Amino acid sequence: NATIIRPADIYGAEDRFLRYYAHIWRRQFRSMPLWHKGEKTVKQPVFVSDVAQAIINAAKDPDSAGRVYQAVGPKRYQLSELVDWFHRLMRKDQKRWGYMRYDMRWDPSFLLKAKLNSWICPGTPIGGLHPARIEREAVTDKVLTGVPTLEDLGVTLTTMEQQVPWELRPYRAALYYDAELGEFETPSPPKCIEARDELRLFA
Repeated sequence: NATIIRPADIYGAEDRFLRYYAHIWRRQFRSMPLWHKGEKTVKQPVFVSDVAQAIINAAKDPDSAGRVYQAVGPKRYQLSELVDWFHRLMRKDQKRWGYMRYDMRWDPSFLLKAKLNSWICPGTPIGGLHPARIEREAVTDKVLTGVPTLEDLGVTLTTMEQQVPWELRPYRAALYYDAELGEFETPSPPKCIEARDELRLFA
Protein backbone atom coordinates (compact mmCIF):
# COMPACT_ATOMS: atom_id res chain seq x y z
CA ASN A 1 0.00 0.00 0.00
CA ALA A 2 3.02 2.28 -0.09
CA THR A 3 3.17 5.24 -2.46
CA ILE A 4 6.58 5.36 -4.13
CA ILE A 5 8.01 8.59 -5.52
CA ARG A 6 11.11 8.13 -7.66
CA PRO A 7 12.91 11.46 -8.09
CA ALA A 8 15.38 12.68 -10.66
CA ASP A 9 18.02 15.13 -9.38
CA ILE A 10 16.32 17.43 -6.87
CA TYR A 11 17.37 21.08 -6.69
CA GLY A 12 16.58 23.85 -4.22
CA ALA A 13 18.13 25.74 -1.33
CA GLU A 14 21.30 24.05 0.00
CA ASP A 15 20.75 21.07 -2.30
CA ARG A 16 23.14 18.41 -3.61
CA PHE A 17 22.68 19.24 -7.27
CA LEU A 18 23.29 22.95 -7.84
CA ARG A 19 25.76 23.19 -4.94
CA TYR A 20 27.62 20.17 -6.28
CA TYR A 21 28.38 21.88 -9.59
CA ALA A 22 29.03 25.23 -7.90
CA HIS A 23 31.58 23.75 -5.48
CA ILE A 24 35.26 24.48 -6.12
CA TRP A 25 36.12 20.82 -5.54
CA ARG A 26 34.01 19.77 -8.55
CA ARG A 27 36.19 21.79 -10.91
CA GLN A 28 39.78 21.46 -12.03
CA PHE A 29 40.99 25.01 -11.45
CA ARG A 30 38.43 26.92 -13.59
CA SER A 31 37.50 24.03 -15.86
CA MET A 32 34.61 21.59 -15.51
CA PRO A 33 35.28 17.93 -16.38
CA LEU A 34 32.18 16.02 -17.50
CA TRP A 35 31.79 12.60 -19.09
CA HIS A 36 31.70 13.20 -22.87
CA LYS A 37 31.68 16.91 -21.93
CA GLY A 38 28.14 16.37 -20.61
CA GLU A 39 26.82 16.33 -24.17
CA LYS A 40 25.60 12.72 -24.08
CA THR A 41 23.73 12.98 -20.80
CA VAL A 42 20.16 14.28 -20.52
CA LYS A 43 18.74 15.45 -17.20
CA GLN A 44 15.25 16.41 -16.05
CA PRO A 45 15.78 17.96 -12.57
CA VAL A 46 12.83 18.61 -10.29
CA PHE A 47 12.31 21.42 -7.76
CA VAL A 48 12.24 20.32 -4.12
CA SER A 49 9.00 22.17 -3.33
CA ASP A 50 7.25 20.30 -6.15
CA VAL A 51 8.33 16.98 -4.64
CA ALA A 52 7.19 18.11 -1.19
CA GLN A 53 3.80 19.16 -2.58
CA ALA A 54 3.46 15.80 -4.31
CA ILE A 55 4.08 13.97 -1.02
CA ILE A 56 1.39 16.06 0.67
CA ASN A 57 -1.07 15.45 -2.16
CA ALA A 58 -0.33 11.71 -2.16
CA ALA A 59 -0.88 11.51 1.60
CA LYS A 60 -4.32 13.07 1.13
CA ASP A 61 -5.27 10.89 -1.84
CA PRO A 62 -6.19 7.28 -0.98
CA ASP A 63 -6.06 6.37 -4.68
CA SER A 64 -2.29 6.96 -4.70
CA ALA A 65 -1.66 3.97 -2.42
CA GLY A 66 0.37 1.26 -4.11
CA ARG A 67 1.33 3.46 -7.07
CA VAL A 68 4.72 4.62 -8.34
CA TYR A 69 5.21 8.26 -9.41
CA GLN A 70 8.12 9.64 -11.41
CA ALA A 71 9.32 12.90 -9.86
CA VAL A 72 10.82 14.74 -12.81
CA GLY A 73 10.83 18.36 -13.89
CA PRO A 74 8.88 19.79 -16.83
CA LYS A 75 11.85 20.06 -19.24
CA ARG A 76 14.76 17.95 -20.41
CA TYR A 77 18.25 19.37 -20.92
CA GLN A 78 21.69 18.15 -21.86
CA LEU A 79 23.90 18.22 -18.79
CA SER A 80 26.37 20.37 -20.73
CA GLU A 81 23.68 23.03 -21.26
CA LEU A 82 22.78 23.08 -17.58
CA VAL A 83 26.35 23.31 -16.27
CA ASP A 84 27.25 26.07 -18.74
CA TRP A 85 24.12 27.96 -17.69
CA PHE A 86 24.94 27.57 -14.00
CA HIS A 87 28.32 29.20 -14.61
CA ARG A 88 26.78 32.03 -16.61
CA LEU A 89 24.43 32.68 -13.69
CA MET A 90 27.38 32.67 -11.29
CA ARG A 91 29.22 35.17 -13.54
CA LYS A 92 31.91 32.56 -14.05
CA ASP A 93 31.67 32.33 -17.82
CA GLN A 94 34.50 31.88 -20.29
CA LYS A 95 34.89 35.55 -21.19
CA ARG A 96 34.90 37.01 -17.68
CA TRP A 97 36.23 34.19 -15.53
CA GLY A 98 37.95 31.67 -17.82
CA TYR A 99 35.44 28.83 -17.46
CA MET A 100 35.64 25.90 -19.85
CA ARG A 101 34.16 22.41 -20.03
CA TYR A 102 36.10 19.35 -21.19
CA ASP A 103 35.83 15.57 -21.50
CA MET A 104 36.57 13.87 -18.21
CA ARG A 105 37.66 10.66 -19.95
CA TRP A 106 41.03 12.21 -20.80
CA ASP A 107 41.77 13.50 -17.31
CA PRO A 108 42.77 10.63 -14.99
CA SER A 109 43.89 13.14 -12.36
CA PHE A 110 40.28 14.20 -11.76
CA LEU A 111 39.12 10.61 -11.29
CA LEU A 112 42.04 10.05 -8.91
CA LYS A 113 41.01 13.18 -7.01
CA ALA A 114 37.49 11.78 -6.61
CA LYS A 115 38.82 8.44 -5.34
CA LEU A 116 41.18 10.09 -2.87
CA ASN A 117 38.33 12.29 -1.67
CA SER A 118 36.15 9.26 -0.93
CA TRP A 119 39.03 7.49 0.86
CA ILE A 120 39.96 10.46 3.03
CA CYS A 121 36.37 11.50 3.80
CA PRO A 122 34.26 8.34 3.31
CA GLY A 123 31.22 9.63 5.19
CA THR A 124 30.96 13.13 3.77
CA PRO A 125 33.32 13.63 0.81
CA ILE A 126 34.33 17.24 0.23
CA GLY A 127 31.89 18.85 -2.18
CA GLY A 128 30.00 15.57 -2.49
CA LEU A 129 32.62 14.41 -4.99
CA HIS A 130 33.17 10.64 -5.15
CA PRO A 131 33.35 8.01 -7.94
CA ALA A 132 29.77 6.77 -7.49
CA ARG A 133 28.45 10.31 -7.85
CA ILE A 134 30.46 10.86 -11.03
CA GLU A 135 29.07 7.62 -12.46
CA ARG A 136 25.52 8.58 -11.52
CA GLU A 137 25.74 12.07 -12.98
CA ALA A 138 26.54 10.57 -16.40
CA VAL A 139 23.29 8.56 -16.44
CA THR A 140 20.44 9.96 -18.53
CA ASP A 141 17.06 10.39 -16.84
CA LYS A 142 14.47 8.10 -18.43
CA VAL A 143 10.76 8.80 -18.11
CA LEU A 144 8.70 5.65 -18.58
CA THR A 145 5.54 5.83 -20.65
CA GLY A 146 2.43 4.90 -18.70
CA VAL A 147 3.97 5.58 -15.28
CA PRO A 148 2.38 8.64 -13.60
CA THR A 149 4.35 11.78 -12.78
CA LEU A 150 3.93 14.55 -10.21
CA GLU A 151 1.42 16.26 -12.48
CA ASP A 152 -0.87 13.27 -11.91
CA LEU A 153 -0.79 14.24 -8.24
CA GLY A 154 -2.01 17.74 -9.09
CA VAL A 155 1.39 19.47 -8.88
CA THR A 156 2.12 22.43 -11.15
CA LEU A 157 5.79 21.97 -11.95
CA THR A 158 8.33 24.77 -11.50
CA THR A 159 10.74 25.38 -14.36
CA MET A 160 14.45 25.71 -13.70
CA GLU A 161 14.46 29.08 -15.44
CA GLN A 162 12.11 30.38 -12.74
CA GLN A 163 14.03 29.15 -9.72
CA VAL A 164 17.70 28.44 -10.39
CA PRO A 165 18.88 32.08 -10.82
CA TRP A 166 17.78 32.77 -7.25
CA GLU A 167 19.33 29.58 -5.86
CA LEU A 168 22.73 30.26 -7.45
CA ARG A 169 22.91 33.92 -6.50
CA PRO A 170 25.06 33.25 -3.37
CA TYR A 171 27.66 31.54 -5.57
CA ARG A 172 28.34 34.47 -7.90
CA ALA A 173 31.92 35.51 -8.54
CA ALA A 174 32.87 38.71 -6.67
CA LEU A 175 29.67 38.51 -4.63
CA TYR A 176 30.81 41.51 -2.58
CA TYR A 177 30.53 43.73 -5.66
CA ASP A 178 27.36 45.82 -5.78
CA ALA A 179 26.59 45.92 -9.49
CA GLU A 180 24.64 48.71 -11.12
CA LEU A 181 21.23 47.87 -12.55
CA GLY A 182 21.77 46.49 -16.04
CA GLU A 183 25.57 46.35 -15.68
CA PHE A 184 25.58 42.62 -16.36
CA GLU A 185 23.47 41.18 -19.13
CA THR A 186 20.89 38.56 -18.22
CA PRO A 187 22.41 35.13 -18.92
CA SER A 188 20.77 33.23 -21.75
CA PRO A 189 18.73 30.25 -20.50
CA PRO A 190 19.66 26.64 -21.29
CA LYS A 191 18.26 25.05 -24.43
CA CYS A 192 15.82 22.19 -23.95
CA ILE A 193 16.49 19.08 -25.96
CA GLU A 194 13.86 17.77 -28.35
CA ALA A 195 13.01 14.06 -28.47
CA ARG A 196 14.41 13.66 -32.00
CA ASP A 197 17.70 15.28 -31.00
CA GLU A 198 17.90 13.09 -27.92
CA LEU A 199 17.56 9.99 -30.07
CA ARG A 200 20.52 11.14 -32.16
CA LEU A 201 22.71 11.35 -29.05
CA PHE A 202 22.40 7.64 -28.45
CA ALA A 203 22.24 6.47 -32.07
